[in-house]
Amino acid sequence: MTAIRVPGQFPGAMRGGHPPAWPDDLAVPEQAEKRALLWCKVADPGWRPTEEAVAAAEDVRVILPEGPGYEGLRAWLAERGVPYRVSLYWEEAEEIGTVNELGGRTDLVAVGPGGVVPAAGPWAVAARDAFAAQWDGLEELAEDDGDAYVPVGELVPAEWAALLPHPSFNPAQAAAVPVVREGTGHLVVVAPTGAGKTPIGMVAALDAHARGEKAAWLVPQRSLTDELDRELQLWRRRGLRVVRLTGEAAVDTELIRAADVWVATTEKFEAVCRAGSLRDALAEVGCLVVDEIHLLGDPVRGAVLEALLARVREGSAGARIVGLSATVANADEVAEWLGARLVRTAWRPIRLTWQLPVLPAADEADWAARAAVRTEAAVRTPAGSVRTAAACWCSAAASAGCGRPRWRWPPTVVR
Repeated sequence: MTAIRVPGQFPGAMRGGHPPAWPDDLAVPEQAEKRALLWCKVADPGWRPTEEAVAAAEDVRVILPEGPGYEGLRAWLAERGVPYRVSLYWEEAEEIGTVNELGGRTDLVAVGPGGVVPAAGPWAVAARDAFAAQWDGLEELAEDDGDAYVPVGELVPAEWAALLPHPSFNPAQAAAVPVVREGTGHLVVVAPTGAGKTPIGMVAALDAHARGEKAAWLVPQRSLTDELDRELQLWRRRGLRVVRLTGEAAVDTELIRAADVWVATTEKFEAVCRAGSLRDALAEVGCLVVDEIHLLGDPVRGAVLEALLARVREGSAGARIVGLSATVANADEVAEWLGARLVRTAWRPIRLTWQLPVLPAADEADWAARAAVRTEAAVRTPAGSVRTAAACWCSAAASAGCGRPRWRWPPTVVR
């Protein structure tokens, strides 16, 4: 049962007669399942369900790997009209349903590779819901998906096109840019990693520059100031004055004053805010772009960022805060705290596939052996296609809405 090996169920847990306890801080899901289900995840090209089970089930679905080794299985499923979806890299094996091999009805149960105890009750419900999420994630992309890309000139002034990295906005950017441009209120833009949040921040900064104001762009690490500074070289070539501020580099005060855009770490910008000689320049900042604003929850840097944003939010200068965030569970909380409008998109440039394969058995007391098993699986399967049990647990807790301390940011998707 696909490991319904999750934290709380460990090898041999059932042998002592004590089933794993459902976590106290996780809501018990609804267990009633009236449908005749046969949902299967397959990692063996020779696998076939029984004809009796297929005939008895009213909802049959199969997830299996892509590739020539599975052509026979795909043909077998197609002949019987069984819906299936494929993933380029797939290793998880599990059957979830209410139909047994003879076609009889059972309670909902999840059954995994040989030797793993079948999971019932809330564990089976969790497996069913996980399958549904995986199935939805493997839905075929629309052929006209490219039509959602919008030429930059349709959403921003034509002269800005030379300052942006691409000639078109992708669907995530096309949804956010009009909101950025329609006002000067605070914003929090939430999009998956890789969805292209940097051009959204660029539009916010250019919008401030067009109003005759400065823009400051905060990133959480010095290495990211290097990366952003390289991306803004195009702006320098086009005449905009971009100054990079970090703790290890001294920059002439007059150069800072004259700059159109500041790129800084949170700590360096906070230090600049306290410098009396630069307060008049700070008053000209009309837009504060905060990259990775979800790091408000970081135990080291979060407090500095929170104090800085509170000062900007409550100050008289009226600087606009535009926060850029990865997908997090409580972005609405941070937006409410800032008094900001929340712009959320789930679009990403690539398909995200997640799974929880069962790893070969290893001595629980031998940490080196357990690490070697995990490493072998990670090397065998491309990065991003394997979820560890611990990461799976964090994701399940987040999606169940369990309570978290303020500024704690559990991920909703674990890659």
